[in-house]
Amino acid sequence: MLTKALILGFSKVCKSNEIRKFMDTGLQVANKHIGLFSSLLVENDLHVPKLMDSEVTNSSISPFSDKLMLFHTGSLFGIAISYYDYAGIMSMRADLLVHCETAILRDFKVLAKF
Repeated sequence: MLTKALILGFSKVCKSNEIRKFMDTGLQVANKHIGLFSSLLVENDLHVPKLMDSEVTNSSISPFSDKLMLFHTGSLFGIAISYYDYAGIMSMRADLLVHCETAILRDFKVLAKF
């Protein structure tokens, strides 16, 4: 959810249309992951954390360069891959393993555009 908020903020202030398209793709993937894992929490009567989208301002002035924002977004997807991999390995539930592998493949597709 933090990644989604960060990408949302970056997509509002980046100058390059190509990087904005990359951010939009990353935002779509983050939304899919949040929806998938939130639905699993709801099915098991667990609390779903609050989204951080309300923390993103309407500023159009970029505090960072496009290269730095692109680097951080790519790094976050790389870190997410390792988190999903670890969650899949440590989980005793086969359904979670499938969801984690699907999330990893989606993240790899985003990084392939990177």
